[in-house]
Amino acid sequence: MAEVMVTIKYANRISPRVYRVSGEDFNAVKDAVKALVGRYNGASKTWSINAAALKALRAQYQVEPSDISADPAHGVVSFRATDEIIFVIKAAAQGGYVHRPELVWDRTLEIARDLQAAYNRGDEEFAAVLGDLYAANGTTIVIPAD
Repeated sequence: MAEVMVTIKYANRISPRVYRVSGEDFNAVKDAVKALVGRYNGASKTWSINAAALKALRAQYQVEPSDISADPAHGVVSFRATDEIIFVIKAAAQGGYVHRPELVWDRTLEIARDLQAAYNRGDEEFAAVLGDLYAANGTTIVIPAD
């Protein structure tokens, strides 16, 4: 499945929304975005489009919100619009950190899903969920050793 990332700046949102547009052929998806007057941003590797273009893409392709980025291999959750790291997840063992891929992987994806769901509901909901996570964990979540 080929993917192209697009962004839309809404007046009522703090940051642009990021969407993943998926289709069978990368060039077909990219050409569809370009035909809808998409402007490519090489730094973020996204296409800036408007709401009408997003509606047209939804009629032809699978479109999903993708504001939160997860790198479960490294235990990192980021805010895609600004490329800002939100959380780091580590596994603890005997006073140090060890790479426990299965624990880090699952927790990273869980946090990314929760934050994406909150962001889909709005900036206030996102801020509340993020605030709760920070209050409970700080910016680094340490998974206890067995």
